[in-house]
Amino acid sequence: MKKLSFPLAAIVLAFVFSAFTPQQSKPVATATESLLYWYFISPDGKIDSEVDGPNLRTRSDVFSAVGCPGVIGDDCARGYSSTQTLGVPAPAISNADEHIMKNN
Repeated sequence: MKKLSFPLAAIVLAFVFSAFTPQQSKPVATATESLLYWYFISPDGKIDSEVDGPNLRTRSDVFSAVGCPGVIGDDCARGYSSTQTLGVPAPAISNADEHIMKNN
């Protein structure tokens, strides 16, 4: 019995210590929204005015503030990585996340 007590104690201690070791979890990937300068777009396709001044904001923040349903129709607001000149034709956007649509 003495021959088995040491290996048995080692096994019990291994189980006890393994219960207290932290489990490594995989990092959770989260999507981040870009901070952009947002502008209202006039019906003729020109940059009309700034949404909330020249502040960097996410699409979600602007969407809730301007109230444009994100479905079909003309652009209600567009986001750009740099500031734009008011009254000029709105530059083309490169990503669907950079505009908010309004209903016709």
